Amino acid sequence: MQQSFEELFWAPSTEQGRLAHKWPHYFPIYDRHFGPCRERPIKFLEIGLGQGGSLQIWSRYFHPASTIVGLDIDPACSVLAEEGYHIVIGDQADEGTLEKLRELGPFDIILDDGSHVGSHQHASFFGLWQAVRPGGIYVIEDTHTAYRPECEGGLRRPGTAVELAKNMLDALHIHHIPLDQMEREDKVLSSVHSTVAGVHAYDSVVVFERRDPCGPPLPDVMHGNQRL
Repeated sequence: MQQSFEELFWAPSTEQGRLAHKWPHYFPIYDRHFGPCRERPIKFLEIGLGQGGSLQIWSRYFHPASTIVGLDIDPACSVLAEEGYHIVIGDQADEGTLEKLRELGPFDIILDDGSHVGSHQHASFFGLWQAVRPGGIYVIEDTHTAYRPECEGGLRRPGTAVELAKNMLDALHIHHIPLDQMEREDKVLSSVHSTVAGVHAYDSVVVFERRDPCGPPLPDVMHGNQRL
């Protein structure tokens, strides 16, 4: 039987490993959304590596033949490549860095635990969304920082990860929005709406599901012949 993320996090083998920092209420979210991917090799990208402890846990959590990729702006993280991970050093908002990551994809899961700055999260999401495999997911962690001024945040402030999630909900419903209600900034929704399959929001975590491009929804249907 596979161990849960929480069990792996607290496992004795982790005590001598690299430092890992997580909020405990994230653990069941990982199992809910990442669990279906554990039976096969996948490509997993984590943005923001810290001390590298989470990479060690992910390598035990996913299939042994999975490819684990990490991105961090700190050159010191390059030592993690010696431990078997593919490490990219760079800024998550830099187009050159994002291009390197796209070349390593497509990914089944992308987890953004990076700078937590709104503009950086936006750049990474729109730069890497196309690198998510259909059926895959893109996760942004620590979205509570969307309310912190030092992270370009604030309640209902445009440009945060929380407002991005709200915009993706609009993208899911774009075929139902009258054109005269669409504003100029909504054009970005039309660039991703056909590939957004779902948006899941939790305390400090947002999960976006990707699908193959699709057109307008099918007409609603009825079945049965009895009426009240």
